[in-house]
Amino acid sequence: FEFWRLAETWTPTFCMNTKNPCVVHISSRFTVHGLWPSNKSNSQPQFCPSVKFDANKIGPQLNSQLETNWSALKDGRNISFWTYQWNKHDSCSQLQQNDFLQLALTIFFKNDLKAILQKHDIVPGKSYLTASITTTIYNDIRAMPEVVCSSNQLTEIRLCLNTSTTLELINCTTQAVGQGSKCKTSVNYIL
Repeated sequence: FEFWRLAETWTPTFCMNTKNPCVVHISSRFTVHGLWPSNKSNSQPQFCPSVKFDANKIGPQLNSQLETNWSALKDGRNISFWTYQWNKHDSCSQLQQNDFLQLALTIFFKNDLKAILQKHDIVPGKSYLTASITTTIYNDIRAMPEVVCSSNQLTEIRLCLNTSTTLELINCTTQAVGQGSKCKTSVNYIL
């Protein structure tokens, strides 16, 4: 694969747009959806032969961080969600399970998207130009994110990183490959 893509879900939009209401109630913040090995083409690596996900290998501290920041919002079945993400995407990462999970959390904690936006007066409960959101994040982290919408509401923000051992943020050169960002000129950042 050519780069990493960290997808962060904006919980209010996700919980409002899901057919089944969220059973996990998290305050208005971003959570990890997944860290995906990605390519610049449409062919994303998926379901690679790998060691099966083993929840028993997750220590208490890592488990606590995962439950708080990488929750299965729809049904609360975190282990099922992590297993699905591992099987579909992360099995292609060439990393050990816990190293991979820790990497996703490290990137997530290092780039607090809500705080970055808030620092520049982009706060939930208002509409903003999509370009204002991407530019604000770019100016802070020096890399262009992907912004994904559903019904013109902010759903996810994705960050891209190189695959070197020093892991640096890079411009996301594609807009949500395979599905399109579905964001109009202006986007609602709901509470």
